[in-house]
Amino acid sequence: MKIYLCAQFSEQYIMQTWRTILTHAGHNVTSRWLDVEEADEKKPSKKVTNAALIDMADIDKAEIIISKTINRGELFTGGGRHIEFGYAFAKGKKLINVGGYESVFHHLPDVVTVPTIEDAIALLK
Repeated sequence: MKIYLCAQFSEQYIMQTWRTILTHAGHNVTSRWLDVEEADEKKPSKKVTNAALIDMADIDKAEIIISKTINRGELFTGGGRHIEFGYAFAKGKKLINVGGYESVFHHLPDVVTVPTIEDAIALLK
């Protein structure tokens, strides 16, 4: 299955590990952001725009989206992964949320939330 991984950029290393786990489970991860340096979102530039366009193209290639969230015990209003998650939702992608609920959108009926990447892999079978 083709999978796009969403997470905070600061968790790139964790997502690289998830990619390895998913690849060993026979899946293909389309997330190119896992192998690049972070674009400075505070300075509008072609690099930032291209990063967003690349992410959307990678989401388009995926059949399912896995989003890693942080369970802070309350709603949080920042993070590009939420945009990616919403974009994937609008495209009718299957959505798995790993971690906790960060947004009201994680509570939608078509969104499955599980505590670990291993639980997400079990859903893929």
